[in-house]
Amino acid sequence: MKCLFIVNPGSGAGQKDWEELIREHVSGKISEFEFYRLNKEINNHDALTKKIDEFRPERVIAAGGDGTIKMAAEVVMNKNIPLGILPAGSANGMAKELEIPLDPEAAILLSIQGEPQPLDLIYINGEYCIHLSDMGLNAGMLEHFEESGTRGFLGYTQALFKMLGRHQFMRVTLQANNRQYRKKVVMAVIANASKYGTGAVINPDGKVSDGEFEVVLVKRLGLLELLGMIVTRKPLGKRKTEVVKCKRMKLTTSRPYPFQIDGESREKVREINAVIESGAVMVVRS
Repeated sequence: MKCLFIVNPGSGAGQKDWEELIREHVSGKISEFEFYRLNKEINNHDALTKKIDEFRPERVIAAGGDGTIKMAAEVVMNKNIPLGILPAGSANGMAKELEIPLDPEAAILLSIQGEPQPLDLIYINGEYCIHLSDMGLNAGMLEHFEESGTRGFLGYTQALFKMLGRHQFMRVTLQANNRQYRKKVVMAVIANASKYGTGAVINPDGKVSDGEFEVVLVKRLGLLELLGMIVTRKPLGKRKTEVVKCKRMKLTTSRPYPFQIDGESREKVREINAVIESGAVMVVRS
């Protein structure tokens, strides 16, 4: 097998040398492999596309967080090339959702030996989402996390406490399934998965390859409830959320609010449009 490994040196806390680990564990197991290192100074999407066209790998394997996995999925989705995942980010939400081992050796072996399976993508506001996107409380926390420069769990914790004291209720209008919902919420989640990388379950019935996604409207969320979600892995009660399953939706608010896609902040938005693309990419998973 001929593999191209994408490595994001900036993912997570930078505690592992993924290139060294990959060389150690794939030696003698695949016929040929090369690396593509993400570079903040260039357009990685275009450069990676060119690299794949030149090298012609049979499998592309990405070492990074959800943002890295998302970019790799966008590149391979129209090339009929399976995607492997090595969890190298701060939270590794999609890797955990797909039950990819967090142990580097086990993850590397799965990425080259496992069988590809279809994965849905959500097309949101002109770009793809592989895992979770949201507006409001969590997206605001992510903004603080990125601004702080502190990576890993400590950075998330600091951002969480900062945001919980400032979060606001949003009045949203959701159009889906030929219905309209008007709600007052602290967060609206567009979910192709069931839980965040912290382990907090936000969408208990979510499945990554069922041809639909869920909009989770969170009506209220306090510190004790959030900590309970992370520690016990139990979702919020039905009184605190409303879940709408759909294939397409439009959500609007009266003014712009923080917004994120797959763990990366975007500009504040007043409108979100989303549609499912069923089985858009083949992913190697447990």
